[in-house]
Amino acid sequence: MEKEREMEIREVHHEDDTTRALYEAAVAGSVSSLKRLIQKDPLILNKVSLTHFSETPLHISALLGHLDFTKAILTHNSRLATVRDSLRRPPLLLASAEGQKETVQALLKAYPDACLFRDQDGRIPLHYAAMRGHTEVLAELMRAKPESVTLRVLDRGETVFHLCVTYNQVQCLKLLVEEVGDNTDILNAGTGCDGGITTILELAVTLRQIETIKYLLSLPVVRAEANVVHGKVLNMLENSPRDFVSLEIQRVLMDAGIMKNGKDENEQQLPLANNKPKKDGKKGRKSAKKVNEKRSKSGNWVEEKRGMLMVVATMISTMTFQATINPPGGFWQDMNTNTTFSGVPVCNVTNPCVAGTAVSSYMHPDSFYRFMTFNIICFLLSLSITLLLISGFPLRKRVLVWLLSIVMCLTLTFLALTFNEGAKMVIPQSLYQNDMITYMVIGSVTLFWVPLLVLVALYHTIRLLVWLVKKLWRLICPKIKKTSSNNANQHQPPLNSHEISSYV
Repeated sequence: MEKEREMEIREVHHEDDTTRALYEAAVAGSVSSLKRLIQKDPLILNKVSLTHFSETPLHISALLGHLDFTKAILTHNSRLATVRDSLRRPPLLLASAEGQKETVQALLKAYPDACLFRDQDGRIPLHYAAMRGHTEVLAELMRAKPESVTLRVLDRGETVFHLCVTYNQVQCLKLLVEEVGDNTDILNAGTGCDGGITTILELAVTLRQIETIKYLLSLPVVRAEANVVHGKVLNMLENSPRDFVSLEIQRVLMDAGIMKNGKDENEQQLPLANNKPKKDGKKGRKSAKKVNEKRSKSGNWVEEKRGMLMVVATMISTMTFQATINPPGGFWQDMNTNTTFSGVPVCNVTNPCVAGTAVSSYMHPDSFYRFMTFNIICFLLSLSITLLLISGFPLRKRVLVWLLSIVMCLTLTFLALTFNEGAKMVIPQSLYQNDMITYMVIGSVTLFWVPLLVLVALYHTIRLLVWLVKKLWRLICPKIKKTSSNNANQHQPPLNSHEISSYV
């Protein structure tokens, strides 16, 4: 009995060693080792399913792209091309995901139906090739099984076109479009079981992929469908962040005819609630449309220029921040106790110039104080503009437009004052005092630029006040009319019998 057990243990160890050697040969892609193992045990490839490994040697060989080793395994046991691992992946799926074109060709020749095998996530080899951007493998898979293009990912319902957009694989998308042609059911298909949630164009707008959007809008069937249901695309664009990418997408949509001047082409202008209906229908509609356009003109301009205003505010914040940490004149590099300026001692033992402090704060203390004050105010105002733009408030409201205008005017005002004080510090006093031209140039900042900004602020303030007065008058006027009419009815004398008989 003991000898038999020893023999069984030796056989088990021998089989384990043989299996380990087989998998090591698969990792190395050694065809000679595979042939030597098959000579020792002709059924070694058939016994793979009895091992504890979740993957077959063919899975490993396909994943690593060992073409000769793959062909040798398929020659001795082509059934391994149908075997799936613990994640339900066939060897073809692994080769497709890694872009092993020649290995994919060999596996397709052995068992082409593996193109339709799904893994545990519901994806087929075609999906992985598209996700990783392997165009040559994608072409081989479509050539073997053209119907695989129409298969969706289980549960989520995504098509291979959705995967190309999600993973930003434009070349794979173009190859797939060439395969399906002008099939509107496929190109305009939505995700989900009902096929109506998100099309590939809507997905590209959501993911802000400009190149993909341009290509999709060049397809007649996609552009035609977008013109029919373009409201959804516009809503996605409105909900996206306001930056250069959004502005570029808006321009692309406008060029394709989906948008016009940032608005829905088929958008109808509704008449104001307070306006009475006109007797002439055409006249009423035209006047209501003009009133609505006039009301939304300023708000629309601010909405369209939101990205530009954001850039301006960011630039001003950067400039003022840089001016604070790097003021005119620089910093003292070492402790200084012996420096004079215009014959006046600036740095001495009792009042040393500390290393790391601004030189101008000792040379021009008054100008430096004003410079830093104006600069800090300008910095905080520019941050306020940025906060107002990114806060999500609708900038079509008149009060918000006025507030944004006033803050921008104040920002530019203090920016001009900061420049004025900085110029005074860096220009030599002799030149500044003696040269009348320099004095006039620097003084023009205060004499002309600042009043101009004050006029702009007054203009917007007056417009706001006029709008408020009109709004209050619309609210008060109906009440006054109603009160006067009630008083007139109360004070009207009753009719006597003579008047009643005359009416009769």
